[in-house]
Amino acid sequence: MALLDGLGGGCSDNQFAQFNGAAIRPPTFGSVGMESGRNYMRGCLTRNLDMSVVRRIRVTHSERYRAELRADVFNALNTVDINARNTSAQFTSPTNLTMVNSQFNADGTVNQSRLKPNNSGFGAATGARGLRNIQLQLRFQF
Repeated sequence: MALLDGLGGGCSDNQFAQFNGAAIRPPTFGSVGMESGRNYMRGCLTRNLDMSVVRRIRVTHSERYRAELRADVFNALNTVDINARNTSAQFTSPTNLTMVNSQFNADGTVNQSRLKPNNSGFGAATGARGLRNIQLQLRFQF
């Protein structure tokens, strides 16, 4: 695929348009597939904050018996980070440059058959990092 202006950075708030499908063209006849640079279809940096809180409680007056309550929070800010995108464009033929797996219809609306990530079109998000996850642990020490 040849890189053209307006491809986008893969860092859009629109899950269906991480990349602009209208901004790419297939390789021409005689191509060896070296028209595009390296790493031009990357996404956003991930924003991640993990936290741990520990509370130690003495059960008796001696230090021998203790209880420990621990909470681990992963992705504490609950941000959605898209970590996978469909970056494969398929065209009808070298002479017919119509994209077969476009995410959008000709009129600009989202193709209803491509709403699920496992059947997404070019430029759509196919995966995201997990949302907030909390793990609690209670431990007795004696």
